[in-house]
Amino acid sequence: MIAPVECLDTTQFWITTELNGELRSSSACNFFGAYADLDRMQAQERGDDDLAAEDRYRAAALAAAGTSLNVDVIVTNAPTAGRPDVADNDILISVRPEDLIPIFGHYLRSISESRFRIVKGHLVGGGAIESTTGAHSVNELYEMGIDSGMRFFECLLLVSGMARHQSVASALRSIRTRINRAARALDSLLAALSNTNGSGEQTTDATEWAAEAFDRELLYLTAVYDSYGRLYLTLLNQDLRLQDARGTLHSEKFLNDQVEPHFDPALLTDLRSLQQYAYVCAELRNRVHASVLPAGRYLARSYGSTRTVAVDLTDIASFNRDDTHLQQQHFDKLGVWNADPTEAFAGRTLVSDVATMGVTFMTTALDYVDKFSELVLWNKPRAAHNAHPVLGSVPRRPDEQLPAPGPEELFHRALFGWHSP
Repeated sequence: MIAPVECLDTTQFWITTELNGELRSSSACNFFGAYADLDRMQAQERGDDDLAAEDRYRAAALAAAGTSLNVDVIVTNAPTAGRPDVADNDILISVRPEDLIPIFGHYLRSISESRFRIVKGHLVGGGAIESTTGAHSVNELYEMGIDSGMRFFECLLLVSGMARHQSVASALRSIRTRINRAARALDSLLAALSNTNGSGEQTTDATEWAAEAFDRELLYLTAVYDSYGRLYLTLLNQDLRLQDARGTLHSEKFLNDQVEPHFDPALLTDLRSLQQYAYVCAELRNRVHASVLPAGRYLARSYGSTRTVAVDLTDIASFNRDDTHLQQQHFDKLGVWNADPTEAFAGRTLVSDVATMGVTFMTTALDYVDKFSELVLWNKPRAAHNAHPVLGSVPRRPDEQLPAPGPEELFHRALFGWHSP
């Protein structure tokens, strides 16, 4: 990489590729340093600026270089890697070396490869040996990944099965199937975004493919929240039939009216934070039912009028800056920005990067479902005289520590990639 120079309102540098000492390509890259400066100023105003200006410039340069080379991922130890509040990560994802396993997992699932470990060796006296480890199917690979990071949900499912509460176990398995399908949809979305026209931009077909996959993810995740909400109500009152229950985890009113009266409010802090993402997910899903959720290629902050696939958030109530429950941290994690107009005299459009939003919805959904399972597994509900025995069936003892996850569990959690750290 040749040293950068200032060029009008941008910073320009050259990047070259070589193979065996032979020059293969050379191209100029540009980025707007002013964007990094504005990001830093806004972070300072919020009081959470922990990045040096050089780190932000480097992130912008890496994104510009990676886009020029048409790569999908940048591997770096820079402090900006994987940070949702660094907007250049929405242009091109950056990960640390130890976070590469989820990338490999996504690739294996996308090509329908269920084998995940191949060990080759030599036999004494000659010959070779090859040992292959894998799941029986890609579907099982998804299930292993889901279970590896949802310990309380899996425990609740095991307890229900061992106690012969078959209706509860069946409902929980149905929820896991919907999570499985939402994860498949997310993998399809990310795979679609890897199909470009050779200059780093998605084609019209790739944009439609990604938008359709995002719709499927919204539908299945909202079904998860609805299904678990209805199941919880039947556990609270065994006389209530599942088909007659009306409740959903994405509703704040549901937490206020159906959950908080039966448990210590201090136990609901994390649930209330995660519920905000669930609500936005359901709000977008309702837009899918009412009409088509607008998605297209919008101008991003990178140089050269490049565009990225995003969802139009116009008229979505949660994103009305004057009346919203969302904070800046939510906007960062959902990849929201005001896209510049592509036509003369048009106004800016509030949009969200479809990949960033898809990943955030998946990670927060998994965390929400598992933390809700932890709540109902460890705590007996108050003022619930006809509650199901599975509620509070594994009470936590004071100062009890959970066993550390085993190597296989950690491996599958990393390979799956969508669980929170």
